[in-house]
Amino acid sequence: MMVLPKVRAGLSGRPLDATEMMSKLKLPVLVTHGAEDRNARLGAGQYTASVIPGAKLSVYDGIGHSPFYEDAPRFNSELAAFVRAAAKTN
Repeated sequence: MMVLPKVRAGLSGRPLDATEMMSKLKLPVLVTHGAEDRNARLGAGQYTASVIPGAKLSVYDGIGHSPFYEDAPRFNSELAAFVRAAAKTN
């Protein structure tokens, strides 16, 4: 409820479809999503990861909109590992 009502209302019906652009990405992508996020549904993260070639999806069970804060040790570890792996392939 920290997000203003006007902003929350706008989050539910964005008309932008970035599928075509995302499907053409050629860079490493880590999609991090809290399973209990009430601002952005898990399906949005799953869709994003499915559209971007080679994207990795990391779902945080029991976590909301801020995995980087709610489970900082896991987030930091995963992000560091992702960056190291990406650096090796690029």
